[in-house]
Amino acid sequence: MDFTRLYYQVLLPVQGLLERERRHSLLLVGLLALFTVPLLALGLAVVLAGAFPIGLLLSGLAVGAWLTAYPALQYNYRRHFKQKLIQPILAEVAPTLVYQSLGTLNELELWASGLLERASEVEGSDLVRGHIEGVECKFAYVEAFAVEENREKNPSLKRRSRLFRGLLFVADFPKPFSGQVLITPDHLEPTLGPLAHSLQSLDRSKGQLVKLEDPDFEDLFAVYTAPGSDQQVKARYLLSTSFMRRLAQFRRQLGRPLLASLNYGKLYLAIPTPTNPLDPPLLRNPVEIGKVREYVEALELMLGLVEELRLNVRIWSPD
Repeated sequence: MDFTRLYYQVLLPVQGLLERERRHSLLLVGLLALFTVPLLALGLAVVLAGAFPIGLLLSGLAVGAWLTAYPALQYNYRRHFKQKLIQPILAEVAPTLVYQSLGTLNELELWASGLLERASEVEGSDLVRGHIEGVECKFAYVEAFAVEENREKNPSLKRRSRLFRGLLFVADFPKPFSGQVLITPDHLEPTLGPLAHSLQSLDRSKGQLVKLEDPDFEDLFAVYTAPGSDQQVKARYLLSTSFMRRLAQFRRQLGRPLLASLNYGKLYLAIPTPTNPLDPPLLRNPVEIGKVREYVEALELMLGLVEELRLNVRIWSPD
């Protein structure tokens, strides 16, 4: 990729438009903060004074107003940012792929991963799909939620808790197979958030722990599969020495938790991140060269997984 040509000929000319919209959005968000922050502070003060219902009402109004208005105030800025910046970058990096800024992966795909089976609602953006070196794959930024009804108090009241927020990558695995293999962090790290509680259920009721002969890999991951000696053999067959080495290397390069699963011919990789790496910055020039490099690196990280894990090398024959 010719980054210099892309930056100076394609991206830099839209800097004026994006910078004007960024400043406009920043002004509107500032005005919103002038309304919501004092209201929230007042609500908390009233709660501390003992008037809980009124204080909670004021605090709820402040939080609700922020959560409702904040995305709306950035809508045009986000839309033009994806259209004028992310789309041209992806077209340069991988011209054969399709990019949908408002698209994401659905509940079925999260359920099929085996990592997010409890997810009943999904939000997200920046769906990228197509073929890379002959391998069908897709990835998107995903926020998965579990929605539970309070049957004892009021069935109409629902509690919505976030299970996962990050990037989810789905690709064909080089060898078709049946069954499922789950690859989770060996030690559940704090950065996994609520997802860690879901993963703690991966005991013998979920599957059997697979003992592998790669101490470096087992320092990072724990592997589960269905009960049965045949499933254990299949898991070791799928997790070849070279694949485990590459996955461990990618995990260390990533510098953050990595979850994976193999399910009926598909590889799923889940990378928890606190924010969407392809979202526009509100406090920084979006076309500043250092920031643009961050977008390119985020896309190349996901696009490079096919070659990094050698998913394009079909060394096995079908079952």
